Formats: sequence, structure tokens, C-alpha cells
Amino acid sequence: MLTGLTSLAWFVRGGHHALINDEVDYDTLAMNWLHSGAGMSMDGKHPTATVGPVYPAFVAAVYAVFGHNPRIVYVVQIFFAVLAAYIFYRIGERLTGSRLLSTLSAGLFGLYFPLLNYTTLLLTELMFALLLAITVYLTLTAFQKKSLAWFFLSGIVAGITALCRPSVMPMPVLVLVVSLFAFHGQKRLIAGSAVLFAVGAALAITPWTVRNYLVFRSFVPVATEGGYVFWAGNYGKHGDYGNFVRGDKPPAHIQRFEDTNPSEVERNAFYTREAIKIIEHNPGHAAALAGRKFLRLWFSVGYRDPPSRSSLALALGHLILLGLAVYSIKVVKNRPGLLFVWLVLLNFTAIHMITFGNVRYALPIMPYVLILAVSGFARFVPQLANAE
Repeated sequence: MLTGLTSLAWFVRGGHHALINDEVDYDTLAMNWLHSGAGMSMDGKHPTATVGPVYPAFVAAVYAVFGHNPRIVYVVQIFFAVLAAYIFYRIGERLTGSRLLSTLSAGLFGLYFPLLNYTTLLLTELMFALLLAITVYLTLTAFQKKSLAWFFLSGIVAGITALCRPSVMPMPVLVLVVSLFAFHGQKRLIAGSAVLFAVGAALAITPWTVRNYLVFRSFVPVATEGGYVFWAGNYGKHGDYGNFVRGDKPPAHIQRFEDTNPSEVERNAFYTREAIKIIEHNPGHAAALAGRKFLRLWFSVGYRDPPSRSSLALALGHLILLGLAVYSIKVVKNRPGLLFVWLVLLNFTAIHMITFGNVRYALPIMPYVLILAVSGFARFVPQLANAE
């Protein structure tokens, strides 16, 4: 209920804005998917795989039913937010065994404006948060039930989630690590859980991968923009090329390459190689940038410009929440579930420290920090710690 009310408040406040930046791209992809005959395409002529297909397909489906109206997308995303709040409540139950703590963490989610703001933006954050939450919940259930069928099901949803954002691709490895801890000595469960999770994810991704092979004659599991993001996050003094300071000019050899009008597959491979060269040339600087990207990701500071008051307020709030989350490690009852959630957080942190760090990318995983933070806070309040 609280999530719905706060999301509606954001809709009233910002649901009528003109599309900007990435919103324009998703709108274009959806409209071309419906009308161009080229499938997911930016120019209406050539198919693209710069991003995963799930969110553009969702926007296209809404447009197909209701016409070209982004505000209808926002309304649907409000329902996504409400459903996500319920899933996070269930995840809290799985982790803590306490309905009270789960209710409190779901309530905090309903007040977490940085993420709920995205209900009224044509961006992937809310859909990704929901899909990831379903994946995490199904995986926690699989560990609890010791069920290979549940691992297979959670793998399928993980694959769909990867088609929204490919940063979940390492998740089968996370399942294997937790299985080694949770199913000690049970070789069938250890091997079966990770293998069936991976098979489920592969089945979900395969149709899009086949499409990409037919289009590009190259193996592209999800998207072709990763190489550029990898390079942009490691190029130059600040590692934020083309995102926070518009008008940056690329090096001459980069411009010469772009002037050849490469395919997006060639572009992806080129920028991946360039990023690796940068890191190999100056690993110390790359490590310093990784630390800077950690600050950007979790605390919205460390950019070129001094942080605003809102960024400092967010940084303080996140610092308190992360501290409480760490403090919860000794009290969360579901140890395999706790390990899995922390590995999910570490996975996303590592990916964005290597590629590109921006607080926007941390918002969909902040609800897990909220759940853990409530448990950490409960250590100071015995009545909460002992509540069912």
C-alpha cells in the first residue's frame, strides 16, 4: 500500500515530462519494433542488440495496446513497484523468519524514493528490480526446499533478468558457491543446483542469442554495448567518458575507428580490447578508478564535480544502511540465504567497479540492503530481534 501511494505521488509529480537521454532510446526501440519491420532497431532499418530485449519489448507491448503513451508505461511500472515490494517482503521472511522485520523492510522500500522515482521514467530500473527480486526469491526457496526443480525455475527467471540487464550473467557461479556451503558433502545437490540453474538461464537466453547470430553472424548472448561501457569507465583521468561531461573528445585513433562506420559487434570487440589495453598499461590507475567507481555506485560521490546536497544526503543514508547491513551478519537466521544475498551485492559491485560506476545501477539492489539493515538495527532493539 505504501509503495503504491509513494509511486502515485511520483507519477503526479513527474509523470508528464518530456523524454530525455536513454528514455528516448527505449522509446525509439519500442516504436521501431512495432512499426519498422526490422525488429528491435534504432534506425528502423537495421536490427540492433545494443541492449537486452526485455524492456524494449515491454514498452512495445504497452504501446501496441494503448498507443504511443509513455505515461501508461509509468502506470504499469507502479504495479511493478507494488509487486516488487511484496516480493521483497517474502525475501525478508525467507532471510529473517520474522514477519515484523519483513514488514518494516518492505515499508522502507516504500519510502526509498531514489528507486521509486524510476516508476515515472522510461528506464529499466523498476523492471530489473522486480525480475531480480523474483530470481532471488525463487533461488532462496530452492535452497530452503533443496529442490533441483526450483533451481531450474529460478535459472529461467535469471535468464529473463539477464535479457533486461546482463549483469546477472555470473549468477550460476553464485549458486554454486552457496551450494558448496549449504549442501556440504551432498554432491548431487551441489552439482545439480548449479547445473540446472545454468541450464534454465541458458534456455531463456538462447532464442535471443540465436536471433543475434542470425543477424550479426557472431556470438552475442545478450547485448553489444558492454565493450563501450567497459572502455568509458576506464578511459581518462576520471573514467566517466561521455556521461557526466558532455563534449569530451575521443583520442584520434578512437575517432578514426568510429569514422569507419563499424558494425556494433566490431565496435563492441574494439572497445573491449581498448579497455584491456588501458588497464594493462596502468593497473594502478585502473585500481584507483575502481575505488572511485565504488564511491559513485554506492554513495553518488566521486564524480568530477563536487557532490550536491542531495548526493551527500544519499551518501549518508546509504552509509548508515550499509553499516547496519554488515551488522546484521551475526543475526540473520538463514545462513545460505544470507550468503547468496551478499554475493548478489558483491557481484554487482564488482561488475560496476570494473566497468562503469553510477549510483543509478545500485538502486535496484538497494532493497536487499534495506532488508539486511532492518535486521542489523534489530540487534539494538531486543523486542524487534525476538519478534516473529
